[in-house]
Amino acid sequence: PTPSDPAFAFLLDRALGKVARVNALTALASRPQTGKVEFCVESKSESFQREVCPGAPAGGRKLILNKPAMMVAKNSAADKRYLYVLGIDPTFGISLLLPPNGARDEAKGVGEILEVPEGQEIKPDTPGWYRFVTLSTDAPIPAQALEQTDLSTVDQEVCLTRLSRQACADAARTRDGALIWVNAWAANLTQAEVK
Repeated sequence: PTPSDPAFAFLLDRALGKVARVNALTALASRPQTGKVEFCVESKSESFQREVCPGAPAGGRKLILNKPAMMVAKNSAADKRYLYVLGIDPTFGISLLLPPNGARDEAKGVGEILEVPEGQEIKPDTPGWYRFVTLSTDAPIPAQALEQTDLSTVDQEVCLTRLSRQACADAARTRDGALIWVNAWAANLTQAEVK
């Protein structure tokens, strides 16, 4: 819509809110905390070794459009951790990728991995830069509450769950006391270009 459209301010507010939530999520990884959580993503291939992630090539990781991506998160902390991987597409949509759809949220021991299981595939379907935020926590969190649709969709129910309301809230506000308290956590950010 144009700025003269009556819905313009509402739609702009919703779009800017989505951008702000993506920025807040990626900012979690602004303080690299090595030794807590590792993440590897690359297009599916026979040479992929889930235990060893090759270093990112100059120019970043590359994924092939509409081809399954192999993803592995590894607990590198000294204790058990819950692992979550959120994918952010080029249009600011956020999807919970790991744990995989339908999986129980179980803590992973030191050195254990979380990966896309056999029979499920994650295929990037839009060209551009994708960001992956990997979270490692000492308590389970409802990470699906951090999901959002892309900028082309107007969400009517954004910020309705406790966790998403907290993410939407002004940083000066107090924390919702009903939320799970996470004492030890780490996050990292991985980027990959899809062509």
